[in-house]
Amino acid sequence: MKTFKTLRSDFYELVRRLVREKKVDLPALVTCFAISCLIVWVYNSQKVETKTINAELQIEKNNSNGFLQSGPPSTQYIQITLKGENAEMFDSSDFTPYIDLSYVSSSGIQNLPVLLRLSDRAKSSILLQTGCTPSHVEIEVDQIITGFIDVEPVISGKPASGYELKSILIEPSRVMVRGPKSIIEGKNFVQTKVVNVTNARTSFKNEDVGIEDTLFLSEISDESVSVEVEIVPIKATRTIDLVPVTYKNVNPAVEISKMVGSVSVDIHGNKSDVDSFSVPKDFIVVDCSSVRSAGKYNLPVTINVPSNLELTGEIYKNISVTFNTKAVQVENKRVDESPVEASPAENSAAGDVDD
Repeated sequence: MKTFKTLRSDFYELVRRLVREKKVDLPALVTCFAISCLIVWVYNSQKVETKTINAELQIEKNNSNGFLQSGPPSTQYIQITLKGENAEMFDSSDFTPYIDLSYVSSSGIQNLPVLLRLSDRAKSSILLQTGCTPSHVEIEVDQIITGFIDVEPVISGKPASGYELKSILIEPSRVMVRGPKSIIEGKNFVQTKVVNVTNARTSFKNEDVGIEDTLFLSEISDESVSVEVEIVPIKATRTIDLVPVTYKNVNPAVEISKMVGSVSVDIHGNKSDVDSFSVPKDFIVVDCSSVRSAGKYNLPVTINVPSNLELTGEIYKNISVTFNTKAVQVENKRVDESPVEASPAENSAAGDVDD
């Protein structure tokens, strides 16, 4: 190819000189004809290399005319054809096909030319010819706008057994975004990356969680999004029937003739504590120390509730108990004067219970 170029240049110079000096005669014409034949022979004998490579299409997004890509291009790969005596020395790293969105002037589907960015060695090859297939690519573009949009947390998993997720706090709750008008105006929120609460027993806060839903958004405000979750124990209430009532400090001069043997109570607290609770001895106690003679009395009730639980519903404060005077001792026989502790089996008769 270089030889052909040299011969062609010499031939043109000869013709110009002959015309300038007005020496166009038969020998000159014969000489010109011979040179022309030589040029044709040299041209036909040259080997022109052809090579085809594929390269991924790039989209130039950093444009300043207010438009941005809002959909995928009609093709992702461009076929690049190379022609020239040194075409084989080049590969896909020497050519980058791209679309420059700075040519866009309106929203919608645009048919834009495919441009080539060449490496330094590709630029230095003056005899290399290039072509792109397709030469134009359709791509949907949209106007760029800035707006504010809500942030929605994405929670994964469940807290440990007996615990629940009570509340979620996001800070900030709205972020500034920049991107295609059709997408931003059509979205109600963007989502955070996943926050895992699997087997959690305590509240915690995740800083700089990040936004997951960034498709086609060119910019999100630099504010760091944090997600704080409140994990609390599940509360429960349990009714316990037939809880024994214990009577203590009964005066030896009297005896109980009518009483309440058992009552039902409602306990409330953390579900795990409520489920595992069992009624201890002396859970409900009536103090009879104030009774000195027979009669009917409303005596105070003490319920020994553990600190991790509380009573709910109907709570007994007093229980009505009837006392009789104890029989006089019979000579040479001993009367048992120990305190009386009533149980459901020993006191089948129902007594009065006061709140």
